[in-house]
Amino acid sequence: MNSKLTNFILFQLMWPAIVFGAAYQFIWPGVAIVLAMVVFYVMQEKGEKNDINLLLVCGVLGFFVDSTLASTNLIDYSYDLGINSWAPIWIVLLWVGFATTLTQSMAWVFEKPQFGLPFFALAGPFSYLPAEKIGAVNVENTWSMLLLASVLWITTYGILWLYQINKSYSVNYDG
Repeated sequence: MNSKLTNFILFQLMWPAIVFGAAYQFIWPGVAIVLAMVVFYVMQEKGEKNDINLLLVCGVLGFFVDSTLASTNLIDYSYDLGINSWAPIWIVLLWVGFATTLTQSMAWVFEKPQFGLPFFALAGPFSYLPAEKIGAVNVENTWSMLLLASVLWITTYGILWLYQINKSYSVNYDG
């Protein structure tokens, strides 16, 4: 099976598994899918340090994005283990799973920034709304949350895009 297709399918399984898991306080199936995504990613990327770092960078950025949303009280996360102003582990796992798509099934977001930037500005922030319907998050002020989340996701895109450009330059320069 094509690696991009496999990555896409795993991502489509991961999001509901994690979000429903957070809503019903049973995230282990989602954790297993994220682990499968990471293992598959490492096998596909041949374990290159820069590519593994992308997962860490994206996870840390996601932690800051979602901790910012939580600390402004625009989002209240279910299953947050009692730390209301920090992003819960399940949302960070979503970011790590999402990171695996950035060089595989959604590599186009960096290859075509004219599409990647609007995608990050809209798809990321609007993904909180179905999560609210499921019960994984509670959005306090929808429009304020969408505006702040959009700014945070655009900033995240810029950082990840620069990271990928720097990585590409380093690979091309080094050999």
